[in-house]
Amino acid sequence: MIIDSVENKKKVLEKFLALAGNEGWNLDTLKNACTACNIEETFSIIIFEEGIKELTKFYIENYNQEFSENFQNWLNNQDQGLKIRDKIRFALYQRFEIEYNNRTAIKSLLQENFKLDLINKNTFSKSFFNQKLTDFTNKIISDSPSSNSFNNKFSLISFVYQIADCIWLAIQDKSSDMSYYSKRLILSKIIIKTIKIFIEDDGLDISKTKKFIDQEISKVMAFENLKKQSKEKINIIINKIKDKSCIIDIDIEKQQSINNAVKKISEFINKLPFFRLRK
Repeated sequence: MIIDSVENKKKVLEKFLALAGNEGWNLDTLKNACTACNIEETFSIIIFEEGIKELTKFYIENYNQEFSENFQNWLNNQDQGLKIRDKIRFALYQRFEIEYNNRTAIKSLLQENFKLDLINKNTFSKSFFNQKLTDFTNKIISDSPSSNSFNNKFSLISFVYQIADCIWLAIQDKSSDMSYYSKRLILSKIIIKTIKIFIEDDGLDISKTKKFIDQEISKVMAFENLKKQSKEKINIIINKIKDKSCIIDIDIEKQQSINNAVKKISEFINKLPFFRLRK
């Protein structure tokens, strides 16, 4: 067997995840995982040339692939009328379920690879996420997600963004432009917040995790309902302004000012990002 074959990588990764909870998410654990697989630890640099960074990427890709295959089989047996929000809900359930035995390893990943203080209550706060989101958004602007430089900028947000992207692709999302990114970034936020619950969830059915996912999706839906109502009210106002401007005898300059204002409001509303879980 070729030393850096996918089979060897999967074998080493499995052993690494079993050890990482106690030994940490680091190069020494990777070497120990190789030894446990009867592979000389010096070969770890051949199996994963970039060390822990490459192993971490392979870990995400491997579990994303497993999820995609499982979810597709599940989706094929579901009613075609299943709503998007329910597809997202069950996709998140399944994505976390396959990681159940990796909870302590994930905790090590967060602490060592992403330098997170899991004891600090502010670690997963709104301000914490907004800062991470801002940094990541700047990377999206400066680099295309398909470029090597983008993929090399590995961070907590890019970690969960790959999972969010995998989930949206699994439910056959066909969005583009800003909607493409807004969906994935909002889902990334849900995933980050859920990870905190998941790593402490000892139940085999991860009921606490699933309950939290339900709550987060409900919050998104409530916000979307509010935005929908706001759009409807603003549209009513816009129509009234248009009607009034046609009836009242005003000069051309004022008419043009009103038209420009209406146009700007309409453009703003149309650009509002939607999670699109309503369907």
